[in-house]
Amino acid sequence: LHDNQAVRESLCAELETLPASAEDANSLQEAVNRLETRWHDTDALALPRQAAQALQRRWRDALRAAGERLQALEDAERWATISRLEQRAAFCDSAARRLMADADGADADTLRGQWAALPELQSRDLAEPLGAAFERLIDAVESAAARTELERRMREIAERRQQLCLHLEISSGAESPRELKQQRMELLVSRLRERLGERGNERADEGAEASVADPVAEAWKLLQDWYLCTPAAEIDGLDARFERAKQAMMGRQPTPEAA
Repeated sequence: LHDNQAVRESLCAELETLPASAEDANSLQEAVNRLETRWHDTDALALPRQAAQALQRRWRDALRAAGERLQALEDAERWATISRLEQRAAFCDSAARRLMADADGADADTLRGQWAALPELQSRDLAEPLGAAFERLIDAVESAAARTELERRMREIAERRQQLCLHLEISSGAESPRELKQQRMELLVSRLRERLGERGNERADEGAEASVADPVAEAWKLLQDWYLCTPAAEIDGLDARFERAKQAMMGRQPTPEAA
């Protein structure tokens, strides 16, 4: 019995050390998964009753601590990605707006050098659309026809950002302008109906769990979508609204520094 107890104590000790030693979310998750497998493999070991109960509590506490650390690492990695996205989108927005104001003041080679100096994005799903947006900007520097087309696209993208901003204000709990009160309410009602419909469909399948929308995950996606919608024409007050919504979201989530 004492040997069996030592096995489980060793597993608890390993799990307790993981949060402090983990360097990234993936490695921590993999290590936790391996330990959970080993823990379940020892379920059948005979243990003194009091020791078994104490070890279960110790394991649950260590698992909860590892889960909290995993969430902090995932949030830090998301914020790091958002920061890289923000820098590249801001560069595209600024360069394109300057181009529209002064077509003769832009130089393609200079822009390429500045773009290459920005922090790289590891995700192809994010890097490719931003790269395509930058290439459209370069085309517009070199061609009057492409510049006219980019100006049209920038207006469309700005309209798309208006919608994204309203969605983000709802997800983050930030206020929207008074004149958008009715539009915000209609959007809330529409989203509620969609979610109720999803739950109703799932109840039709015996044993299916109802789908619960995750406002945090939705807000992360909205932040990404905002930065991928670039370059955009400037709309008075829109960038400030977005920053307020983003700050409201940051108030709910740990930033990289906090993690």
